[in-house]
Amino acid sequence: MARANVSVPDRWSVLAVLRFILALIVAVNHLAEYASLGPLAWIPRLGAFEAILGFLLVSGYSIGVSYKKSPDGFCSRRAWRVYPVYAAPAALTFVATPAAVTPSFIGVLLLNAVFLNQLLTTTSYVGPAWSLSLEVWLYAFTPMLA
Repeated sequence: MARANVSVPDRWSVLAVLRFILALIVAVNHLAEYASLGPLAWIPRLGAFEAILGFLLVSGYSIGVSYKKSPDGFCSRRAWRVYPVYAAPAALTFVATPAAVTPSFIGVLLLNAVFLNQLLTTTSYVGPAWSLSLEVWLYAFTPMLA
């Protein structure tokens, strides 16, 4: 009798699913502020903060593997991966909720553009970017920590 050819998912596929689940937990937690969750009401009990910590752990593993595999150009690869994903929501935020362009506003934008939000200000122009700021600084410290 022939055995079925069952493939085992590689670790990156498993980690991608885990990251999706963790991001979903955070997204549903934020959704609760704006809408009734109905059958999803149990998801916030899993904890958004805990999901963020899990997401950072998975990201840390990914960062370590990426750096170990190819340390040359690591920071520029990360910048090319992060900035487009960050710039699009920042532009959308400005279009959706236009703000007066004041020196204070420009300062917040500049601090956010170099991911110093939460370090030098408490204002993240794109709310969830506080965690991206943390992750970017972990990228920056990776060569020193390796």
